[in-house]
Amino acid sequence: MNITAIVAEYNPFHNGHLYQINKIKRDLKSDYIIAIMSGNFSQRGTPCIVDKFIRTKMALSQGVDLVIELPITFATASAETFARGAITTLYHTRIIDNLCFGCEEDNLLVLSGIASVLSKEPPEYKALLKSYLKMGLSYPTARHKALNNFGEFPQEVLSSPNNILAIEYIKALYQLGSNITPFPIKREVSNFHDTHVHSSIASATALRIAMLNGEKSDMKLAMPSTSLKLLEAVETFPDIEKLFYLLHYQLLITKKHELYNIWDVPEKLVNSLYNNFSNSTSYTQLVDMLTSKTYTRSTVYRSLLRILLGITAPPTVTYIRVLGCRQKSIRLLSLLSSKADLPVLTSKPYSSTDIFATNLYQLLRSSPNLYNQDYTQSLILI
Repeated sequence: MNITAIVAEYNPFHNGHLYQINKIKRDLKSDYIIAIMSGNFSQRGTPCIVDKFIRTKMALSQGVDLVIELPITFATASAETFARGAITTLYHTRIIDNLCFGCEEDNLLVLSGIASVLSKEPPEYKALLKSYLKMGLSYPTARHKALNNFGEFPQEVLSSPNNILAIEYIKALYQLGSNITPFPIKREVSNFHDTHVHSSIASATALRIAMLNGEKSDMKLAMPSTSLKLLEAVETFPDIEKLFYLLHYQLLITKKHELYNIWDVPEKLVNSLYNNFSNSTSYTQLVDMLTSKTYTRSTVYRSLLRILLGITAPPTVTYIRVLGCRQKSIRLLSLLSSKADLPVLTSKPYSSTDIFATNLYQLLRSSPNLYNQDYTQSLILI
C-alpha cells in the first residue's frame, strides 16, 4: 500500500490543489492521500475564509481520502514550528510513505542541502544567525544571510514562503529520522503573492480577494465546482476587525508582565503593542503600526492571536484528530487507528485551545449557533 501526505490550508480549495492531487495519483501511484490541514486560522494568524469543516468537505470531494487537523498552536506559528507540528503528526501515524508539497523550487537537492544545514545547526551558523538578529534583522532575513556562508543558495529559493515551508518539512523529516520520502511539485502559473486571478490556476490569496469582491467568474475559473458551491453556500464570513475590541479587553484585564509569558511573543513587541494601542482605531491599523523591519506582518498577526488565545506553552504533538474521511476510504481510518502510536480522535480535540479557537472563529462570523462546533460536529464522511 502506498500512502502520500499533503500539508495544506485549503483556504480555499482551488484548481492548484486539485492539480497536486492528480499529479500524486499519476506519478506516485498512491492508493490513498491524507491531508493534514490547518484549523480555523491560517499560518499568517488570520481567520480562514471558511471553517475547517467546510474545507474538509472541499478536500474530500476532490480526492483527498482523509483529513487530519493541525492544532491551532502549530497552525498559526512560524514556518519552522508549523512544519514541525505537521511532520511530527504525520510521522506518528506510522502509515505515510511520501510527503508531497508545492513550491517554486522543485530541485530536491537544493532544498535538501539547505535543510541539512538547518537540521544540524553547526556552531558557525548559530553564531552568524545570532549576530544578524542582534543587528535588528528579521528572523527570515537573518537566517538567509547566515545560510549563504554554507553554500550558494539562490536568494529566490529562500525568499518564497512555499520554498521555506518545503525546506522546513525536509528538515523536520531529518530531525525525526523519518523514512517518509519528500516529493516536491513545482507550482504552476500562479505565485503565492498573486492578488488577481489570471488563469485556471490561481493563488488562494487571489481567490479570497475575488470572493470578497464578488468576482464570481474568476472564482468559477479557478475552483472546482463542488468547492465553489460549498463556498457560495456560506452566509457569513469572519471579520478580523472584531478582534480589535477583544484584544482591547484582553489588555485591560491582563497585566503587562503577564503578556511576557505568552509563548513566542517578543517582549519588545509587547512593549510596542502597549505604546501604540491607544493610537489605533482598528485591528488591521494596529497590525500596520506594529509591523517593522524586525517584526513581519505575519509575526504581528500570530503574536496578537496568541495573546487573545492565552497560549503560554510551546506546542507538542499529543494526539491525531481526524476531521473527515471518504466513505470508500474508511479502511484507511481503520489502518490509521491500528498503526498510530498516538491517540486517534474522531470527535472533539483534547486541546481546550483548539476548542476556544473554534468558538473565537464563529464569533468573528457572528454565528453563535455554531459555538462549541468541535463538540457538535461529527466526523465528516463523504
